[in-house]
Amino acid sequence: MFESWDIGRSGDCCARCAAEFPQGRAFFSALSEHQGEMSRTDFCPDCWEDLCAEGRGFFCFWRTRRAVAHDRPQVDAQEMLELLDRLDRPTDDLQKAILRFVLALYLVRRKELKLVGAGGTGQQETLLLEKRSSGERVEVHNPHLTEGQMQAAAAQLNLAFGLKAEA
Repeated sequence: MFESWDIGRSGDCCARCAAEFPQGRAFFSALSEHQGEMSRTDFCPDCWEDLCAEGRGFFCFWRTRRAVAHDRPQVDAQEMLELLDRLDRPTDDLQKAILRFVLALYLVRRKELKLVGAGGTGQQETLLLEKRSSGERVEVHNPHLTEGQMQAAAAQLNLAFGLKAEA
C-alpha cells in the first residue's frame, strides 16, 4: 500500500488561492496519493466547492478549523519557580502556604516540577517535587485546602501572572 502515512499539520492558507485561513474558521483538508505516498492539501471553502464541482477525487477529506490563538501572556517559568522558593521561607502564614501549594500544583501541571514522592501523616503531609530545569528537590506541605481556599489562591496566581491556575 502506501509507504508513508505522515500527513503533517494543516497550513495557514489555501493551497489553491493562497487566502489565509482566519482563526476559528472552517476549511477542508484532503489526502491524495503522489508516487506511492500520501500528501495533505488544505483548501478554503470556496476553492473546495470549486474542486468538488470539477470532480477532483481525493483519497479522503475532512472539514477542520484553524485554532484560535489565546491572548494570555506567556509566563516565564523561572519567575514562578522563584516565587515558589520565596514562599518557602519559614512562616506560620497559612495564606502563603496555600499559595505555595497551589503554585506547586500548577507547576506540576506545566511539567516544570515533577512529583517524585509524598510523605508524612495526617496534617503533616508533604509532596516531594523535583525541578525539571535543575533537578533540585523541593518539599511542599499540603495545607488540606477547602474548595474556597483553592479558588482564592488560584485567583491570586491569576492576578500575579495573568494565568489560569487550575489545581
